[in-house]
Amino acid sequence: MKNKLFTIGLLAFVSLSLTGQNFVSTDRQWNVRLSSFMSFSTEVYVIQEDSIHNSMSYKKIWMTYDSTLSGLMYQGLLREENNVVYYVPPNNTEGILYDFNLEVGDTTYVKNMFCGDVELEAVVISIDTVEYFGVERKRWQLESEGWTEYWLDGIGSLSGPLHSFYPLCIVCPVWELLCFHENDDLLYIMPGQTNCYQTSVGIDEQVADATYKILPNPVRQGQYFEFEPAHDIKSIGIYNSAGILVKHLNLSPDQRVFIKTDDMKPGLYLLKAETRKNKIITIKLLVF
Repeated sequence: MKNKLFTIGLLAFVSLSLTGQNFVSTDRQWNVRLSSFMSFSTEVYVIQEDSIHNSMSYKKIWMTYDSTLSGLMYQGLLREENNVVYYVPPNNTEGILYDFNLEVGDTTYVKNMFCGDVELEAVVISIDTVEYFGVERKRWQLESEGWTEYWLDGIGSLSGPLHSFYPLCIVCPVWELLCFHENDDLLYIMPGQTNCYQTSVGIDEQVADATYKILPNPVRQGQYFEFEPAHDIKSIGIYNSAGILVKHLNLSPDQRVFIKTDDMKPGLYLLKAETRKNKIITIKLLVF
């Protein structure tokens, strides 16, 4: 009997680790890196306080640029029902933010914080399972108007909690999910990163000008492109439209940089290069 109870409990734990991980909860925190051409900072999102809207119960979601959570700014209302997360942006109507019941081939309509009352049509391309910090989560790959997006069960978009498909409404800057915490436990960190709160304050950051180039740009998929000059560059990261790091290079002094695009899908990418004097160069790259 004890063995049966143990087996049932183990199966229940495994099932919960894969699905049904609540998104709308006051023990969650999302740190999102905001990168523009001139600077970068960290937006911190938390869920606090109950609210009633149109006779329905919601929780408020807030954002701050402060690591101590002071100066919170209201970002809207959230509620969750049957693994579907509903979002009411400030001064707009309710729409679906996430549907964690979707299967491959399903179509959904997403409302984010950037597109007003517009609902963006997206199709599920694939579903798999990934593990972060010992927790297995379902991962959805979705596509809308040529843009690819990834959702993690209980975490949401890898662009940020309210940022799903934001590039369809705003081109610049770039938002990337940096870290996710639950009960102050780190359960996700962007690959290649070690710090959950990042800011360009104290770092000399610049826009790529005529000094730094990608040649050719645009580049045809499968061909090489060169980043130049590279003599003072110590690292290069390339991010896709979903904010996912797809390539990372650590460079030796005076090394020439040729990067092949055979494993890069057609679309818009962001190349970030850091010099040995801690300058950040940001250039958009188009693969066709």
